[in-house]
Amino acid sequence: MKEDGFQAAKEELSLSVPAYGSRLFEHVEKCIDGFKRMPREEEREIITGEESKKREKIIELYDELSSLVDLIKKHEDR
Repeated sequence: MKEDGFQAAKEELSLSVPAYGSRLFEHVEKCIDGFKRMPREEEREIITGEESKKREKIIELYDELSSLVDLIKKHEDR
């Protein structure tokens, strides 16, 4: 009974804070925070191509997010 109450509370909390209910969204939160805290020098190195592997990863992340956002928008337009 106690465990059921804890699970229910966790599920309710995850509706307002997705990171509480999902490891993926825990990582998403960390990723967002990391981008916000990225030093301007590192940002410049990525933009100018000095950090090409980081640039590739950012573009890969963008592509994946864009695909998901497109699906969300198609669903909303129904």
